[in-house]
Amino acid sequence: MLAPQVKGGSLVASSYAVKDYMTEEILCVGVNDTIGHLMNIFLERDVSRAFVVDEKDRIIGVVTMTDVLRRLVRKKAVWKWRPLSDMVVTRAMTRGPLLSCEPGSSISEACRLMTERQVSGLLVLNRDEPMGVFTKTDAARFYAEHPAGHSTREALSEAVRVSPVTSIARAADLMLSKGVKCLCVTEGDELVGVVGLRTLVFLEKRSKVSVVDTSMGRISDELGSLKVSEAMDREVTTASLDGELAEAARAMVETGYSGLPVLDSRGNLAGMVTKTGVVRVLGGV
Repeated sequence: MLAPQVKGGSLVASSYAVKDYMTEEILCVGVNDTIGHLMNIFLERDVSRAFVVDEKDRIIGVVTMTDVLRRLVRKKAVWKWRPLSDMVVTRAMTRGPLLSCEPGSSISEACRLMTERQVSGLLVLNRDEPMGVFTKTDAARFYAEHPAGHSTREALSEAVRVSPVTSIARAADLMLSKGVKCLCVTEGDELVGVVGLRTLVFLEKRSKVSVVDTSMGRISDELGSLKVSEAMDREVTTASLDGELAEAARAMVETGYSGLPVLDSRGNLAGMVTKTGVVRVLGGV
């Protein structure tokens, strides 16, 4: 029963402190900043979260790219975007108190907490003073540098599939309801692409469409009819089912993907390996 932990992640991660791998820069936005401003930060800085501070520079919440997608997608409509110009980030943020850890906490402890509480990052506090943030990306970077013998199979999760003709609206709904950040696009049993959270959030910026402001929000018929095939990434980085988990972790860090499709020995889609799976291994959960 103890063999997997002796073999790998959790034992190794228990010997390293969060402070050695945390991201020291804490990106913040103000309570009066708009989601449009936040999206520009996400795009320019290649990040997926920002903390929200009040007028006294106290952190009162966090807003992630998933939160933005949730606000952008309007239920019972094909595809509607709420006005970004007048929607403040506090409308989308998760309010404090936020989950945190100490700089001296072990990476194993931090990963266990993230897994149990189903969060993608922890604020690192030293006597209530913010020192940085420890995220799933930091955890993946740690494991890529400290492989512990786990295979991709040990961190495998179910692949959420869509077809090339699935609507973008349906893809967004699936991503939110399944709690994933990447969808596999398949034709029959063949993997033909992936569509990620970042792609959906910035779809309007990538698409040459006209968007009309209305009292109900920002609506584009062209976006409403857009299919996954028109937005997906066709060049797909994959992982091998029995390959080294460290290789998959390294690929996720280098490419910026939150997950990779996993192929078996016959080239069939077996599932997904994600940063969440790496965190679970490191936490021994």
